[in-house]
Amino acid sequence: MRLFAIAALVLLLQLGPATLSWADWQGKVVEVHGGGDILIIQTDDNRNITLRLYGIDCPEPSQPFGAEAAHMVQELVVKPAEPITVLEERRDSTGRVLATVVLHDGTTLNDRLLLAGMAWVYPDNCVSAQACQGLIQLENRARQLRRGLWAGENPVPPWQWQGSQ
Repeated sequence: MRLFAIAALVLLLQLGPATLSWADWQGKVVEVHGGGDILIIQTDDNRNITLRLYGIDCPEPSQPFGAEAAHMVQELVVKPAEPITVLEERRDSTGRVLATVVLHDGTTLNDRLLLAGMAWVYPDNCVSAQACQGLIQLENRARQLRRGLWAGENPVPPWQWQGSQ
């Protein structure tokens, strides 16, 4: 038995950290907090799990486009009452789930918010170079098209806004 445990550990170490990811799961969004990047998800077994959208940060409710971002999230995940799929990326320092949320149409909420100009790429929780590069491309596209918060002059990201209030 001990030899098996050692062999399993060696195999896991050889496969690398990508294989040690959190499980994907489904649920329904029952609450939206902040500007829309914090969600309460009800699982099939009626547990409520709080998660933050991975790699992005929506404007605070008191910021320009904060209400619009939260409204967009409500329209995409709460009103349809369709199950969403949660792809857990990692946990933050408090243990909260950082996740990509896949909508019933196969698109992700994270991407849709960025492309609509309702969020910034958030460097503090975007740690996968490959995933973050895709998010940065979406943010840049929204900037070029002057969508949402990019229609204004010099939008202030939430992590700077909070310190200035």
